[in-house]
Amino acid sequence: MSRGLGAAQRAILQALRDDEEYALTTAELAGRLHRSQRQIRRAVHALETRGLVIITSGFTRWRGAGEYGREVERRGFHRDVPATRTIRRPGWDGTQLERDWVLAGMPTYGLWVWLPERHQQFAMILARFTRAPVRTHDEPTK
Repeated sequence: MSRGLGAAQRAILQALRDDEEYALTTAELAGRLHRSQRQIRRAVHALETRGLVIITSGFTRWRGAGEYGREVERRGFHRDVPATRTIRRPGWDGTQLERDWVLAGMPTYGLWVWLPERHQQFAMILARFTRAPVRTHDEPTK
């Protein structure tokens, strides 16, 4: 077992510190560091055992937007996806309302890698909107 941090682990920590986002996916880290996803996952899991990062799984992006998936109303997202249809109807004030519908694609899930302090910041922000109790990664589950 190694005593120090490897080159990939140091590069991951530096990329997380330099980035303005709260977290990066393993796929984003692999692309930025020009390494395979397998190598990134191994390094990230080693960092997690040392308590230097937190790994969560969840939604990462939409795949196939505009090509397949269910049709949804465009409401501020999928701006770059062409509309499949536009519905026009009169508004309550006599103006013409237009609603674009797009193919949303399918959600893709993966691993998010966080620095512990950023994960806690994000949890605090999220708690303001959800009224959920803030649970940090260190606390045991009941």
